Amino acid sequence: MITQIEPNFSEDVVNTYKTHNDLIKTSTEKYKEITEYYMHQVYSKRMILNGAEGLKGRAIVLGLGNGIDIPLKQLAEQFDKIIGIDIDLKTMERTKMSLPGELRNKVELKTLDLTGIVAEFSQKVEAFAQKFPKPKFNEFYQKIAELIINLRPKRPDLPPSDATYITSSLILSQLASQIILYLRDIINKYYPDKCYKINSDLNILSILKTFADEVQTQHIENIHYWLKKKGRAYISTTYMDEPIVKLGDKFFKDKENPSCIMITQNVHIRERKLFKIIKTEFWDWMDRPPLFNMQKGSNFKVLSNIFEKNISD
Repeated sequence: MITQIEPNFSEDVVNTYKTHNDLIKTSTEKYKEITEYYMHQVYSKRMILNGAEGLKGRAIVLGLGNGIDIPLKQLAEQFDKIIGIDIDLKTMERTKMSLPGELRNKVELKTLDLTGIVAEFSQKVEAFAQKFPKPKFNEFYQKIAELIINLRPKRPDLPPSDATYITSSLILSQLASQIILYLRDIINKYYPDKCYKINSDLNILSILKTFADEVQTQHIENIHYWLKKKGRAYISTTYMDEPIVKLGDKFFKDKENPSCIMITQNVHIRERKLFKIIKTEFWDWMDRPPLFNMQKGSNFKVLSNIFEKNISD
């Protein structure tokens, strides 16, 4: 069964996300010999199954995508129903088809905008791009600046207190960067000679940073809202992007580029307000230089928590 809650995603916003999804999957398959890729999947699947121990009923997998770090088969065997959620329906369908036939029937796929605003925002941006051809870039940019100023995350349409288990694997940092990555792609598509603009607009970048904090906090609140009393959640996130360089056959921290903190303190405060921490693990997921060019890459530092919904909430 497939239900599309949000049918109005623009093609470009899905492509932006799909490109990232495909890069991760291709890179993971190509560089299987790189320990960090393999161990990220091992740690992620182990933690997800630890969080699910003893639970039944309905589980929600947020950001199912290509499922490389999700133990979907084991979850489908354990739970009565799995709801897989992503904006990229085709990728989810391929992931679902990897399951044995009897388990596929337990998995329902839904396209859903976890920010509550990106689908609507992308439709307006692309309407402006069509309205203002290349010579009218300034008019286009003024319109999207007005949209950005008024960005506020919304809760997606899922029933409250409905799931006994929810997984959110590496989504928080993606939600924070989704808008800026999409805008870079759309400007490069329609106004390629202006692709620098969004990166150099400090005012817009500041507003988007505030929006990133709001959308991450809202995501934590959404998970709490969708969980049953004493339900559990697995939430992992890339909390730091540490640039690295390749010198010879070794990898070193890139001293010319600072590390980037990808999760704000407000997110951690909200998590501790709404949940009890059951277990915490840290690990590195290294995007080694061959993924991008021969010299540079990123060492993503992952924070992984199993939470239980506070019974008093």
